[in-house]
Amino acid sequence: MENVQQYCIGPDRPYGALREALYSPDVPRDAAAVQDMLTRLELTWEPIAGQTYHIVEWLRARFLVLCRQNEKALEHYQAAYNLGVGRDPDIFKNVLAEALALAGKLGKKKLVKRYDSLLGLHWMGEWDGESSSLPELFDKRFDPRLFYE
Repeated sequence: MENVQQYCIGPDRPYGALREALYSPDVPRDAAAVQDMLTRLELTWEPIAGQTYHIVEWLRARFLVLCRQNEKALEHYQAAYNLGVGRDPDIFKNVLAEALALAGKLGKKKLVKRYDSLLGLHWMGEWDGESSSLPELFDKRFDPRLFYE
């Protein structure tokens, strides 16, 4: 209990609710609430930021895509990858897969090729390699019902 008080890690850990808000179309679309959860998560995890900041960057990137701020989101996906590679296997399952779909939507061919290559190293790519299927991949990764107006 002493460590909890020392690091001010309280019960306010909105990780589960945040993931649900960003991935479930059943959750009402409330961008202000999601932004608040991101801020609270970052503050809560600040004492252990070295182990967790890639997750905050990834969730922030996804939120920005859902707010239609794609260029800014791509920067956060790249930061999440750089902070989490070698630390978290979900980097490939979640971060790179979403970054690949976003890079395809933005027409960034070099990044598409790079992300596809990295995913291929881990046998995790869902993309068939055809440029014409990139919009479908984006819609699969970012359900249109999840976007904020």
